[in-house]
Amino acid sequence: MNNITWDFAEPLSSSDALETFERRYSHEIPGTLKALILEHNGGYPDKDVFDRPREGMVFSNLLSFNEDSEESVYLYLPTFEYAGRITALPFATDGFGNLLCELDGKIYFWWHETEEFDPVAGSIDELLNMLHP
Repeated sequence: MNNITWDFAEPLSSSDALETFERRYSHEIPGTLKALILEHNGGYPDKDVFDRPREGMVFSNLLSFNEDSEESVYLYLPTFEYAGRITALPFATDGFGNLLCELDGKIYFWWHETEEFDPVAGSIDELLNMLHP
């Protein structure tokens, strides 16, 4: 995974936090993304630039899956929730109000100004391998 160092990660508030999330929102978190969250919840990568959909995009930090965190995934879910299910899973921010989201295992960049999605990567592994200083 491109030898990324993660800073400021916080432990999950409970050992079953991700399973509780999946049940509550009827959304299975893909295995690689789940492993990343388990290990680096809320963390900031040292390699934080990627070049899709444009050059110089920023991966600021993973969202935390702790409900009481300042950068919690739960803050963004109402935008992506419909009838108790989420349509896309926001999991990271660029620090400017835009989000990286997972949908059907693929990664998209969500623009908060237009609420449109642009494709970024075919998987979380592909995204992580794109990151550079």
